[in-house]
Amino acid sequence: MTKAAAKAKTTTSAESGLEQIIDSSAANMAKSQVLASLLTMSWRLAVAILIPIFIGLKLDSHFGTKPSYVLAGFMLAIALASYMIYVEYREIQADQAAQDMKLVKKTSKKKGTA
Repeated sequence: MTKAAAKAKTTTSAESGLEQIIDSSAANMAKSQVLASLLTMSWRLAVAILIPIFIGLKLDSHFGTKPSYVLAGFMLAIALASYMIYVEYREIQADQAAQDMKLVKKTSKKKGTA
């Protein structure tokens, strides 16, 4: 009787194979989400940097103040880009936390501790 109670629960190779597929699928999904957000952010950053500098060039040529408005546009571009990076970072962190919570809930339900 004590041997039956002490016997460890084993998983079949099919269950472990399925867990590996799910883990690799989740990793691939996370990589694709990060890549998509980076591509989107690159276009936003390009626009946020180029537009203030372009406006600064136009204002400098109109008013004859060569570096003033370009430098002001450059400073504005740096501020906008920094803010956009911060917002994107916070969104990625929130998405990752939500995915981690889902994973914890799934594993706790699977183990029967929920």
